Amino acid sequence: MSNPLGLPDDAIAKAPSGLRLLSLRQMLGNGPVPHATHTLAGAAWGPLDGTRVALRSLSTDEQERCVADALKWLTEGAKLQRADVYTETGEQALQVEFQVQTLARALVSGDDPRKPLCEGPADVRELLTPEQVGWLFDRYTEFQTTRSPYQKLTPEGVEEVATALGKGFLPLTSLSSFDAASLRSIVTALVNRPSTPTTAPSSATPSPSA
Repeated sequence: MSNPLGLPDDAIAKAPSGLRLLSLRQMLGNGPVPHATHTLAGAAWGPLDGTRVALRSLSTDEQERCVADALKWLTEGAKLQRADVYTETGEQALQVEFQVQTLARALVSGDDPRKPLCEGPADVRELLTPEQVGWLFDRYTEFQTTRSPYQKLTPEGVEEVATALGKGFLPLTSLSSFDAASLRSIVTALVNRPSTPTTAPSSATPSPSA
């Protein structure tokens, strides 16, 4: 089979003679930007009503920076003590700031996903309401989920997998292909199932011999 990875022909042609295996960066670096487009509709968006925006996928590195920068802003910008970050109030503030940091990177033009709409987290923090931030972050999370290689099962799918596992038709190694929520549902389905006796109960009590 030629070109089993399905790479563009021009990428194959540009590879050095005798070398047809490209690095991950070469394969993904110049490709399209994965994104989901939304139209902000309704009075709740004010002047943004009717605006087309997009939310692009973030890399692992970018998401790690979101966490680090959220912690940094809470302790240096909001002046929270490090210990306070791990209280209930601090964790809520950290979650909100993580959303802010994420949207500052993920929010891009609906016409050109390579063009960011924010100069930095301050734009999100100062120009959008908490409800708007939450709505946009939910759309980002939904989009990221659709790009996950892990399988997300429907309730019917959970029952089918649980049944197959219970009967030994499915190897336990197959569980590694499901997302965390599906795994929890599978475990719950298995735990809630009535146990089946290993031996059939006797239908009659033998009468004593005369």
